[in-house]
Amino acid sequence: MNPWKISTAVLTCALGVTLGTSAIHTASAGDKKDDKKIEQPKMESALENLKKAKEDLEKALANKGGHRVTAHILVKQAINEVESGIKFAEDAKDAKANKDKADKLTADFEICVKAGKFHECYVKFEEARAKQK
Repeated sequence: MNPWKISTAVLTCALGVTLGTSAIHTASAGDKKDDKKIEQPKMESALENLKKAKEDLEKALANKGGHRVTAHILVKQAINEVESGIKFAEDAKDAKANKDKADKLTADFEICVKAGKFHECYVKFEEARAKQK
């Protein structure tokens, strides 16, 4: 076998290992930038959509019998809730326990809403959430 082919193969492998190792170190350094940051693509997407909805409501004509204003208020409240949820998840020390509590609270709320008692559900939900803080 030609010695140049052998040396080329060895150098190619060495270059591949060097670049691969460099890429791994770069990726892990990027991961360590903010250990507290939790990936929350669904929450972040919801937040972007709510902000867009808020902008659209602000630009809409005011001939909606007060419903546009009510929707605007509720969307602003939803934005605050999503931001609070993101912060809560990032601040959580015991994510599993918090997830279990949140799942139960959400399930109870959904059952209540399905029963057609939105206002009562909302009041109970807010009371339960206040106790968790």
